[in-house]
Amino acid sequence: LAFNGAKDCWKRLDRIVDVAAILRITSENDQEIALASARRAGALRMLLLGAALAQQLLDVDLSPAMSRAVRADSVIHTLMPAIISELSAPLDMDEMRWQLDVTLFNMRLRNRMRDRARYLAARLAPTVGDWTALRLPTNLSFLYYPLRPLRLAARAFTRQEDETHHFRPRST
Repeated sequence: LAFNGAKDCWKRLDRIVDVAAILRITSENDQEIALASARRAGALRMLLLGAALAQQLLDVDLSPAMSRAVRADSVIHTLMPAIISELSAPLDMDEMRWQLDVTLFNMRLRNRMRDRARYLAARLAPTVGDWTALRLPTNLSFLYYPLRPLRLAARAFTRQEDETHHFRPRST
């Protein structure tokens, strides 16, 4: 999973969610074995970055050994802000249109209404961008679902306005 996340420059939230899911079910001993295996494979930083992202963004508890290794690697702490910023960056209008086209295409591929509903629910599920844009207490986390489309629309509108205000016609 860490290789896949690194390959995609950790631009896909699902990679971090997968790492978090694995870390949540692994024992301290298993995390130590993973550290040793990653060290031998020359992929320790890849594993540590995935673990650090899962810890920071998804509140995953790491084993003491994994936590020590994450704290000890200063490079991952310089990489994380850019990754988090990229994950929470607003989509531009072309990207939003493309996302809408993909969503509509995939909706049409599903025969059953319940499958369409499941697909749409997955597309509307909150992301790291939603969580970082607005921190809500756990008991109010259900509000991320209705706030997500509003947040995306507001960001798209704000970005479009910024681009309009910065446009300067060339003089002839």
